[in-house]
Amino acid sequence: MEMVNMLVTGSTEHPQKFNFLDPMIICEQVLDSIPCPRIFQSHLLFSQLPDSFLKRKGKIIYILRNPKDVSVSLYNFVQKEGRMKYSGAWDECFQLFVTGKVAYSSWFDHVISWEREKEKGRHPIHFVFYEDLKEDTVRELDRINKFLSLNHQKFFLQSVAECSTFTKMRNQKYLYHPFPAEVMDENYAEFLFRRGKRSLLFDICAFGLLLPSG
Repeated sequence: MEMVNMLVTGSTEHPQKFNFLDPMIICEQVLDSIPCPRIFQSHLLFSQLPDSFLKRKGKIIYILRNPKDVSVSLYNFVQKEGRMKYSGAWDECFQLFVTGKVAYSSWFDHVISWEREKEKGRHPIHFVFYEDLKEDTVRELDRINKFLSLNHQKFFLQSVAECSTFTKMRNQKYLYHPFPAEVMDENYAEFLFRRGKRSLLFDICAFGLLLPSG
């Protein structure tokens, strides 16, 4: 989201707040009061988006990540997130993940719902693969730049990429985020930006599952 904000505002300043599009966290009236241009972050399925947003044909950037890494990220998140404090084992959490017994449905249903909507062509949706963004950030930023009908030159895209490295975002102190204090404190950025790399946990566990018994 930081990258998109920089592209839209034309500035490499890190945003001091972000708007989370989720009726369970922020009511629609509050979202409507936010001045334009409005940039929202969300985990919602397409079918859960507010009708008012869909009617305005807002542009949507959908980010996908390898489900193996998503499952490990979820495991670390629910262990630390204030309201959940998950204390179960990794294999139990993984079963919840693959069966969709987690917030915002299963990874598979979520991605399929957005792919189907993109195929219908009724709304402007651009897919970004997290792994591609890591591999060549400037290339992916240029694709987003064109999708948003912006005209930034390559030197600006390079500046955005440099200002949006994982380390810089992790060290950023956000003045505002939509979660209550018992969920996330002032170390919010450090909490969310944990590694940003391919997880070794899944590979280790998967290797263990493949070992012959005895």
